[in-house]
This record gives sequence, C-alpha cells and structure tokens, in this order.
Amino acid sequence: MKILHINPFERLASQRLVTITEVVNALYGLNPNSKIKDISNEAAEEIQDIRKSVIRNIRFLKIRVGSVSEELDADLVFAAAHDYMRIGVTPEEIIERGKEAIESFYYTNDWQNYMMAFGGRSLVELAAQVRKTGRGQHRKSDEEAGTLKMMGLLIKLLADKHPSKKYGRSDKPTISEIYKDVLCLIERESLTTKGVGKSTFAAKASVALKSVIGDD
Repeated sequence: MKILHINPFERLASQRLVTITEVVNALYGLNPNSKIKDISNEAAEEIQDIRKSVIRNIRFLKIRVGSVSEELDADLVFAAAHDYMRIGVTPEEIIERGKEAIESFYYTNDWQNYMMAFGGRSLVELAAQVRKTGRGQHRKSDEEAGTLKMMGLLIKLLADKHPSKKYGRSDKPTISEIYKDVLCLIERESLTTKGVGKSTFAAKASVALKSVIGDD
C-alpha cells in the first residue's frame, strides 16, 4: 500500500531542502534520484555540464557549495537552475517551482545580485520591471513558446517546399530525413552535435510540431 500519491516531480517541488543533482535530473523529466550511470551518454554529458553551471550560479552569491549531492535551500537551487528549464522537456511542476523560486528573491535587499546569479542582466531587467509594475513574470515562458512555434513552422515549411518531398508532408514531416541533412550541414560547417543529438533533436522537433498543432 502506497502512502505517496504524487509524482516524483511534485514531491521534489514540495521539499524545503534539495540537491543540485535532484533538480538537474528533474529538468530532463528524469527521476530526481537517477544515477549518471543509468542515464544515456548523450544526456549525461549535458547534465554534468548543467550541474557545474548551477553550482557556479550559487557560488556567484558567495555561498559555499561542497558538491552536487549537498542538501541546500530549495528556493536557491530551483532559482539557480531556472535558466535551464525548457517547455516541453522540463515537467510543468518543476517549471512552476522555478518561477516561484525566482519570484521569492524579487523583493530581497540584494535582489539585483540574486537575479544576476540566476539569469544575468536580462533577469535583472525583468525583476526590475516586476518590482516596478508587478508584470512580466511570464515573459520567459512566452518567449520559449514562441521559439518552439517558430521551429515547428520551419519544419513544416521544409517538408512543404522540399522538391523531392523526402521530408514528408507539412502535416507529417519526416524528422529523421531532416536530421540526416542537419548532420551533413554540421559536418560541412565543422560544428559539433552537442545540444542537437539525434534523440534530443527528435524530442524537440516533436514538441515544436505539437506547439503548432495546438495553436489557437
């Protein structure tokens, strides 16, 4: 008989102390307790990079962090990870907790320093706007939704305009064929696939297309 009736993301969002490992895993929709050895190599590399970035965000505030497994104030960790939350990848419960965490620092005495640590100058400007008018909290989410919509439209346009129709139809693009040509472009431009690995590309493309289909 289970006594916990909420999912692991809701459970993490409700805690007062969390670890950087737990929060960064949750950014990807992974169980917060997942071990690096149990995560795909592609995702594991990026997760480790983001863990380091979150530590640095917190250390910017002159707060000592011993390791990614150290228990820290939940508002601090969720706010420090806020810049890496992505609609369509990060569970909604975690995104909302990140927003709450950021907002909890809006009216602190050292709010500018906190905002610089959590999101740079753009977040400082947003916080200043919110402090002045009480508006602007959802601007980042709106921008992400707009980016996904643009990506979805471009994928549909590629499928519609390709002369050989190898990208499928605009209502059902063939993402695997598009990705093959993306890899050719990456090789030609001497770039890396970091951030656009096959599974990541497919997942983001799927979310982008859904954002267009669900457009009102």
